Amino acid sequence: MSQSPLDASQEPGEDYLAAWESLAILFSEGKSFSGHERNCAFLNLGGDDGPRFANVSAASGLDFEDDGRGLALVDWDHDGDLDLWFSNRNAPRVRFLRNDATPVGNRYLAVRLRGTKCNRDAIGARLELHLQKPNRVLIRTLKTGDAFISQSSKWNHFGLGRETEVEQLVVRWPDGQRQVFPALTPDQHYILVQGESAPSVWTVPKRQLRLATTPIDLPPKPSATRLVLSQKPPLKALTWKTFDGQTVQFESHVASRSPAPQAVLLSLWATWCQPCLHELQSLSGAADKLREHGIEVITMNVDQLTPEGDSLGKAQQMLDRMKLPFSAGVGTPELIAQVELLFQRSSYNRRPFALPTSLLLDPQQRAVVIYRGPLEVPMLLEDARLTRAEPPELLTAAVPFPGRWGLHMYSTSPLAYAEAYLEGGYVEEAKKHLRNRLIEKYPEPLPLTANHGQRDLNQQVAKAHRVMGRLLSQEDQPKQALAHWRRAVQFNPGSALAQFDLGRALLNGGGARAAINPLQAAVELAPTEIQARFQLAVALHQSGEHAQAILQYGKVLEDNSNALDAANNLAWLLATCPADALRDPPRAVALAERTCAATGNQQPDALGTLAAAYAAAGRFQSAVTTARAAIRLAEAEHKTNLSRDIQERLQLYLSEKPYREQQSSR
Repeated sequence: MSQSPLDASQEPGEDYLAAWESLAILFSEGKSFSGHERNCAFLNLGGDDGPRFANVSAASGLDFEDDGRGLALVDWDHDGDLDLWFSNRNAPRVRFLRNDATPVGNRYLAVRLRGTKCNRDAIGARLELHLQKPNRVLIRTLKTGDAFISQSSKWNHFGLGRETEVEQLVVRWPDGQRQVFPALTPDQHYILVQGESAPSVWTVPKRQLRLATTPIDLPPKPSATRLVLSQKPPLKALTWKTFDGQTVQFESHVASRSPAPQAVLLSLWATWCQPCLHELQSLSGAADKLREHGIEVITMNVDQLTPEGDSLGKAQQMLDRMKLPFSAGVGTPELIAQVELLFQRSSYNRRPFALPTSLLLDPQQRAVVIYRGPLEVPMLLEDARLTRAEPPELLTAAVPFPGRWGLHMYSTSPLAYAEAYLEGGYVEEAKKHLRNRLIEKYPEPLPLTANHGQRDLNQQVAKAHRVMGRLLSQEDQPKQALAHWRRAVQFNPGSALAQFDLGRALLNGGGARAAINPLQAAVELAPTEIQARFQLAVALHQSGEHAQAILQYGKVLEDNSNALDAANNLAWLLATCPADALRDPPRAVALAERTCAATGNQQPDALGTLAAAYAAAGRFQSAVTTARAAIRLAEAEHKTNLSRDIQERLQLYLSEKPYREQQSSR
């Protein structure tokens, strides 16, 4: 079982994070913590051999198929027995059950404690109720949080059965004080104050509590799952095949229709799917109404993409028999993958692809509504207006119930769809979305005022530039990538990641001196980020700022003694630095030997550094032997330049001369 971190500064372990991911997957697949187990109730049968319990779940009426969470006990109607409040993860979220099963004539005693020397609610107190006949003791302990995310009433309730006489009540207060209250009368509510010998009777309020059984009226479940998108994500250029193999593009198809459609329905179907055939017939019967509402229907057969599918000939014959008045095509794997990706990223629930599935688009190839299951024509006619709706109307339509929006309290991320495209492998669509929604829409940073939304938007634009820079860098366009990383810093100079991206790009492009400032900013913003500090040390090293480079390499090793690149670079600098005051051959040898040992003496670069350290320490024979070993490894790995450099330094070692780095680094 994974354990939560003990404090906020502790990094969560991999097993802890993996457990949360597993729970998220369960929820997204519609599963539950408890697997939709029925609620359980157990009756204590007592017995001389110890307690025995009987499962009375069904008989008690408590075995609802709720995904139960919390349970609180309270005498809600003050009739002397405990009623129940349930909270559930699914509907109904709250359920109240009034207890009407107590036999007539049964007695009770209810006690409320008030601490004076301990905590006021007397949490932790132990109550022992001694009965005269039979001679037994009922024990209660006052707790807080006595069930999962639940707190029962602080009235301590004792069920007495037919017992009419109480001998005494012993209260052990949380601070250790023991107090006895004799001769309490059943069927009463008492308030007991710590240190006061006389209990006070609490009178039930004179009110008429009307509780009536309420049926749970759930809305009828539609035949299709309808998902209205709060935004209109643009899709990748949609294409499909005709039954004779011709490729059709969405844009050209829409442009050829007269009159121009206001909405386009892509209906995916298969010959083996009976609900699909019923849907096609319903759409066909409403063809005139669909045209009146400006809806263009395109049926997409996916037989060849499903295990149950048959040849396209069968699909063509079926369409001919139904005489559908719509355009017909054959879905491609790319089209199906994009529809599935759109559904998965638009809904938290993960479901395998199923038929029938339909997609309502606007003429600009942007998704508006997704339907899973047989589509109802009246619903489609009503939804057609959404293709022309503005974002506020879409947002309202995206939820199935009325309410007030609290969006002003939260910042939304226009990056969500771009990130979804990237995860799905649609790089060009992601870049297009970044440009349209953020980069081109906001060419300059918004002024920072008391409006936190502007600051958040600047951060979003900065992240868009960072993502664009990364994509362009992967496409071997370093100049264009560098331009976006510069813009990211302009929009969010307080981002350590933006500063790091810019500094690293400048360093990789040969601008070590220019890289120092952004890398220094990244280190100041995130002092524990070792990689930023290492890159700063490299930039200082290459710029001839040897003293500062040594300092930064040392700080990297202080944070992570296993940072071998930093250890190797520091050893090299301590051995070959042109400034006499900065060289430290013994330390260089120690660092280089440790690095070579950690890499199994199989890294030619590390061995080259060790050879230079030996030479700086005057151990020229060891330098020669180590340099020759480094040359052999470099040649075996086809590292020609490295081999040549070490051979040049080898000649110095043979002459018993150390190597000195020039003001520009090696």
